[in-house]
Amino acid sequence: MNAKLSDRAKGVARVNQTMRRLALILFPVVVLAADCSQPLVDRMHDDESMRVAILGLVPVGTSVTEAAHRLAQHGLICAQTSQAKFRDRGPFTYALCQGRSAGVVTFREWKIALVESGGRVADILVSSGLTGL
Repeated sequence: MNAKLSDRAKGVARVNQTMRRLALILFPVVVLAADCSQPLVDRMHDDESMRVAILGLVPVGTSVTEAAHRLAQHGLICAQTSQAKFRDRGPFTYALCQGRSAGVVTFREWKIALVESGGRVADILVSSGLTGL
């Protein structure tokens, strides 16, 4: 009888150990997945972070049409602009993408220029600012 209890206790200990390992593995995955469920405009807080994130979604050389489509899935709306300045740079041809974080009282407005060359993204410029109280 004691041997059966000992075997059962070992089995329970193995199951508990396995569950702890799974929790350690799954917790970071769940946290990352939860963060990725937010639109890009809500996850980024500065221009350089947004630029790096966009380059991950839209590498240089991507067609401007495809880039606009990808960014639309992340809370940005893009429109074609030709031969205009962006901030203090230009003029050049770029698609202007705009978005806004989900803040109620204070929110961040994003403006992203997908600089175009031959219908493809040649560079990405980002400008943002806080609006509200």
